[in-house]
This record gives sequence, structure tokens and C-alpha cells, in this order.
Amino acid sequence: MMFGPPMRSNMEKYKEPKPKNIREVPSYLKKVIGGFFFRLFYIFKLVWETNPFILFLMMFVSVFNGVMPILGAYITK
Repeated sequence: MMFGPPMRSNMEKYKEPKPKNIREVPSYLKKVIGGFFFRLFYIFKLVWETNPFILFLMMFVSVFNGVMPILGAYITK
């Protein structure tokens, strides 16, 4: 039996609150998309400062994993 308020996960406290009406949608999208790209470029910067080769390797692996299912479907066709 638990006492006290329910614990919120760490992810919930960083989520942007949903818009209440249609007028709030553009600002909501701006905050969500802006936050996504801010974090993405921050991660790129950290990886680049560590070793640029790692960033290129990660990008190659991502592209490779995206192309392989297409090539597999083409070959089995």
C-alpha cells in the first residue's frame, strides 16, 4: 500500500502541455519542434566534441539501417 502523492516519471515533467484550443496549436508546435531540434543539435555538438568520426559512423549506420529493408525487399522481389 502506497501513501502520499503518486510519483511522476521524469519524462512527464519535461513534456509540453497539450493545447487547450486551436489557437494554441501553432505555439505548441513551435515549442515542441524547437525543443526537438535544440536537443538534437546539442547531442551532435557533444558527439562532435568527443570525436567527429563517431558522428559520421552513427550517421552511416542510420542510413544503412534505413536502406537495408528496401534493398532486401527489392532482392526478394
